[in-house]
Amino acid sequence: MKPIDQKAFSKLRLPHLLPGKPVYRVWNFEYLGSHWLGHVHGFSHVLRPYSSPFRTVSIAIDMRDASDEDLRRASARLGMHMDRSLTAQECLDRYGAPLATQEFASDRKTFCFRTSPGYEVGLTILNAGGLVYFTMDSERATRTS
Repeated sequence: MKPIDQKAFSKLRLPHLLPGKPVYRVWNFEYLGSHWLGHVHGFSHVLRPYSSPFRTVSIAIDMRDASDEDLRRASARLGMHMDRSLTAQECLDRYGAPLATQEFASDRKTFCFRTSPGYEVGLTILNAGGLVYFTMDSERATRTS
């Protein structure tokens, strides 16, 4: 699967990924140490920097709040595998050594990877197995923060 190109990524909005879900507009949304504008549904978001308000640079999907159809759609649009059954070992086998591994809760770890030029992907996986949170940020997101 090939990741989405930067131009198409920059045009994505949350209803493209989670249609039918109530979406709320946000301003001053704090993420990566900066304030953003965009749309949220629960812990899922699509964010844009104030300096470029029409260019999406950050997407997050809360796997627990998305239907199987939502995940198939998001996976196809983003060109990324989003499988709830993903284990940490499968994640490492697929993407190689992570840039960073973060542990915010004792039952899960977040693995951060650099994928094709231009993206940083975060996969939060339960220790018992199972992808619960997915983030995809363009390099612009990490430079903006």
